Formats: sequence, C-alpha cells, structure tokens
Amino acid sequence: MDERRGDDLWRQLELEGPETDTVWDRLRTSCLMVRQHVHVDAVAATITCGGLGTTVATDRWAEELEDYQHTLGEGPVPEVVRSGLAVLAPDVRRKRSRWPVFTGRAAVHGLAAVFTVPLPDTRGNPLGTLTLYRRTTGQLSTAELRHTAVMAGFMAKLVDLDDSLREPVTTRISAAADLLATRHAMSREDALVLLRAHAYVRDRPLHEIADAVVDEDLWRHSLDDDGH
Repeated sequence: MDERRGDDLWRQLELEGPETDTVWDRLRTSCLMVRQHVHVDAVAATITCGGLGTTVATDRWAEELEDYQHTLGEGPVPEVVRSGLAVLAPDVRRKRSRWPVFTGRAAVHGLAAVFTVPLPDTRGNPLGTLTLYRRTTGQLSTAELRHTAVMAGFMAKLVDLDDSLREPVTTRISAAADLLATRHAMSREDALVLLRAHAYVRDRPLHEIADAVVDEDLWRHSLDDDGH
C-alpha cells in the first residue's frame, strides 16, 4: 500500500473515531469509507479463523449475506479465504453453477453483484476478506478496484497490529465442533458440516447453533434430538 495514502487513511480514522475505538470500530469505519468511494450498497469485512469468520458491516443486509456464506461454506467469501485470490462477480446469477445454494439466497435478498478481495498479511496469506455488495449488476471501475485494493491493504494492517484478533470470537464455533466431534465420535469437519446444515435448515446464524451446542446441550446425548 502507498505509504502516503496509508498515512492519510490513519489520519481520517483518527478524525472520525475517538481514541477509545476498538479495532472492530475502526474496521467498521473503514467499511463505511469504502462505501463512500465505491458505487456499492453495502460493505463487510470478515476476519477469519480456521475457515470461519467474525464480521463487521455497514448494515444488516450485508451481515446477513456474510452469515449465509459462513453457514453454507459457499460463496465468494469462503472461496477467497481458501484461495487467497479476489473474486469479482458483476452478475451473481452467472455464478449459479459455482454457488448453487448461495445464488438462490442472493436472489431472494436482492443481491445482484458481489466483489470480494483478501485482506493480505505480510506474507500474502489472507487474514480475512473485504466484500462489496450491490443490488444492481455491473463491473467496478478501475479506480474503484484500486481504491478497494488500497483499503484491503489498510484493513489488513489494522488486523496485523492488533493481537486480540489472533483469537477471534469464532473460536465459539470451533468449540462447538470440537464438542460434537468428541461426543459423537465424528471428525471435526463432519461436525462443522452438521452445524452448518442445522443453521441452514433452521434459518438461524451459525453462531447461534454453536451457542446452543455449548451452552444449552443441543445434541448432548443423541444427534436425533433436535431440541431447538
């Protein structure tokens, strides 16, 4: 990231937020800054941990779209987390064969275009994702893509400088998967699939199902016990 541009962004964040702002507040402010400069309807950033993520967003619509992707394990966000490469979808409908379930949810929620880029650490590995959502189809301009890349680099620096983000709250979901794996002699991967499937069927956020497993003994004795 250009050093002068980075200094400008730090100064703007200091002007827009008090010294007591957490890194999450600053990431949310950064999302708002992206929305101000790029022709999109909403912006979200997800900080990842073991393929799962903690999200900040400019509005509830973007939060729900991110939640669906964490629940399904499908869509641009999981894809970028796995590959470390940007995914640009100016018309989500054209990705139906790639994301069959997510594109259906996207249509219901009025999503037409999505653009996801990684938040790269100093070695180029993704610390998370920055995703831009739009209700109309169409490409981003070269200037908009450049601004998005600059902001992704800046937000990655925010994450890199904050030790508290090395253990995001997604460990709650990991804990639920570990509990299920131990209780029912299944692999951790199968436990995550079970959590995602239950969240999808119940139309609830993944973290709520994880809470039910950890705090409310969902599936404590049997996987046949729906409980919730």
